[in-house]
Parts: sequence; C-alpha cells; structure tokens
Amino acid sequence: MASPVQYYYSAYSAYAYIGHQYFERIVKNSERQIDHKPFNLIKCIDDIGSQPLSDRTEANLEYYFKRQRDRWSEFRNVEMPGQTPTSHSNTADLADRILIASIFSNKNIDQLAFKFMLHHWKKIQI
Repeated sequence: MASPVQYYYSAYSAYAYIGHQYFERIVKNSERQIDHKPFNLIKCIDDIGSQPLSDRTEANLEYYFKRQRDRWSEFRNVEMPGQTPTSHSNTADLADRILIASIFSNKNIDQLAFKFMLHHWKKIQI
C-alpha cells in the first residue's frame, strides 16, 4: 500500500474547509489514506515571521479573509457564510486537540475533521 498523504490543517481554517472534500476525493482516488496533522495555524503564522493579524490593515484582512476566501469557495462550489462566524476569533485549540487525541486513540477522523469545519463555518449541529 502507498504511503499516506500528510494533511496539515487547523479545524477552523476557511481554506481547509473549502478544500477538504476535494482533497479527500483526490486521496481516495489515489487509493491512499490521510495522515491528519492538525496544528495551531496562528502560532505557525507568527513563528514564520508573517505580519500578525492584529497588525494588518482592514483592506488586507478583507482581501485575504473575505474576497479570496469567497473566490475559492465559489471555485470549489462550497457555500460560505456571508460573514465570518463570531466564534472564529476564538482559537481552534480545543477542536485541534480533540482531533489529535482521536488520532492517538486510533480513530479514523476523516469525517470528524470535516464535521468540525462544517459546524464552525455553517453552524450545523453535529
């Protein structure tokens, strides 16, 4: 069997949500498994020296976290809310840690990861 595809994401990432189902189809069609690697995206952004979100201009935030997000969601045919969820400013630590704990418990989290993203972005009960 081919080696698994390593999948680095954060449970609240808009771009992970937008691409998740497409990514799963690619991996499934290649007859490989997903090796989930949830991580703290904000810490990564800070650690690589990117400009902190709090220091970015409103125009920059609007472009990357609204305009670009909406373009990709349209391209992938994934519905996004008109406004970013109010809970989005909370960290994704809890969701990411639950996913990591599930991995260490030998659970298949393919569906759970997407359910977390779906619930966050669409406010659908899981």
